[in-house]
Amino acid sequence: PLTLCDSSGGSGGRGGSWNRDGVIVFAPSATSGISEVSAAGGVPTPLTKLDAPGKIGTHRWPLFLPDGSHFLYVARGAAIGGGGIGAIGGIEGIFAASLDGKENKLVVREVSSMAYASRHLLFVREGTLMAQGFNPKRLEVTGDAFPIAEQVQFDLGFSLAAFSVSENGVLAYHAGGALQSFSKLFWFDRTGKELGVLGDPVTYYELRISPDGQKVAVDLFDSASRNIDLWIYEVSRGLR
Repeated sequence: PLTLCDSSGGSGGRGGSWNRDGVIVFAPSATSGISEVSAAGGVPTPLTKLDAPGKIGTHRWPLFLPDGSHFLYVARGAAIGGGGIGAIGGIEGIFAASLDGKENKLVVREVSSMAYASRHLLFVREGTLMAQGFNPKRLEVTGDAFPIAEQVQFDLGFSLAAFSVSENGVLAYHAGGALQSFSKLFWFDRTGKELGVLGDPVTYYELRISPDGQKVAVDLFDSASRNIDLWIYEVSRGLR
């Protein structure tokens, strides 16, 4: 491994792309814009800027277009899968921008990592891999999107679709549908023996047990509203 530059990504980067001129565009963290750095290393330069607080919370999954001077990226709110927290007033979708900063425009309102091949833009919409005509010079989609494959694996938390396409049009993808990042709440005793399960498999975050051990407060992701809500479980009945 070769260290190219320092990154602000305490939570981990969110993708990068390398053009034939030795320029790398990348997302340093989960809450950053897109930056560029030389493939030989150096100090990264910001290329895109996030909207004011309360709008778009992240730019990620940059992808160079064939000309090497324009690239695509995903803009979404701070909540899981886009929408909800952090997206009020902002526009989510796949954007096209240029290294010289003269271009930065919405291409399509889809919050998914993407690919470009054979003059088509590929992205995932509700678990289906879609293709739509794309003019790389005008940076605009053309015609209607049409399905390529169903039940393509898609991580809602990262807006990351598990597929790749080569320049000659060969496609590889991982089947499996949406990854909901479900988890379970297990009871264990002090010896590590499993005692039981509390509640249903959903997406949990922080949790606290009440002093008397009769209630559990949990942060839970609601897939319908796309928000994180606080719930309390009654331990004796297993209800929230």
